Amino acid sequence: MKIIEMRPPRIWLVLFAIAFSVHLLFPSWDTITFNAPILGMSLGIIGFCVMIGGWLTFQKHKVAICPTATTEKLITSVLYSFSRNPMYLGMILICVGIMLFFHSLAFYGVTLIIFCFLNFIFVPYEEAKLIRVFGGEYSRYSERVRRWL
Repeated sequence: MKIIEMRPPRIWLVLFAIAFSVHLLFPSWDTITFNAPILGMSLGIIGFCVMIGGWLTFQKHKVAICPTATTEKLITSVLYSFSRNPMYLGMILICVGIMLFFHSLAFYGVTLIIFCFLNFIFVPYEEAKLIRVFGGEYSRYSERVRRWL
């Protein structure tokens, strides 16, 4: 199975389960002294709301959420008028929130890995697909709205 056929939330959950296990099994690895639990919780909650907001927008417009699914409609409203990838942005904010809450090297590493998966594999794949399907309409949208923020 190719990585692009996996859904990003599944990858996210598996990597965070691994990071949480490492965090619990090897507490002596946690040498990071910067700890911001309130900021971490706040970013995590904001990230969750952004991710769910993007998902609900897709549901409202009856658009398939899987990256490899056929795309029939370009969503450019609500959160998609600020970010081309609000669901992925939400996932990253949750990662950063958990990272700051637990201040663990395992979560720092997972946050970086997830960002790389999204930014260098999933987003380019989806953007190429949207250019093929929507052409100039997507190009104009991507000139107007940033990839992340």
